[in-house]
Amino acid sequence: MIERGTTKYGLNKAGFTLHSTIHEARKDINAIIHVHTNVAAGLSALKVGLLPISQEALLCGHVGYHDYEGILVDEPMRAKIKRDLGEKHKILVLRNHGIVFCGATLEEAWLRLITFMSAVDIQFHAMAAAGGNGANLIVPPERVLHQVQRILQVGVNEKPKDGSIQWSLGDMELEAEMRKLDRMVYHSIFFLLYSN
Repeated sequence: MIERGTTKYGLNKAGFTLHSTIHEARKDINAIIHVHTNVAAGLSALKVGLLPISQEALLCGHVGYHDYEGILVDEPMRAKIKRDLGEKHKILVLRNHGIVFCGATLEEAWLRLITFMSAVDIQFHAMAAAGGNGANLIVPPERVLHQVQRILQVGVNEKPKDGSIQWSLGDMELEAEMRKLDRMVYHSIFFLLYSN
């Protein structure tokens, strides 16, 4: 612990193991969000994982999966987390546990989180409407996934020619969310962080 501040609490070893392992493995990742919501934990318990049945799921791209072996505190788990995250995944499903969202920025990690949660919600509705029968679901071909991922990398927004703001992945979406919170009389986290 570098700076304890005013807290007398100790370190969350499981949280530290997960986050430090990812940062150690991937220099392109600067932000990590880990959630245990009902939707996230529910998806993490499905053998099929995230199905590419919606645009939101296709935006998530290929997702990594890490099998549950208990609380993430044992040193051997670090190598398995690195292996399962791989060199390209930005979303890692921790089976029977929750989901990890990664990004070069907080905005990117957050966009991956909301996109994934929307994809899972759509999947749960589609699976319920299909009576749990996967044969009733329409799965686009792999080439469509590649096309969506290619467009996501290039960007769907026109590049400004006048020197105005160049938005990165997730910037506009998080800005819009902060404005919604501000209109609801909440102050955005960025106002609180940067006003000091």
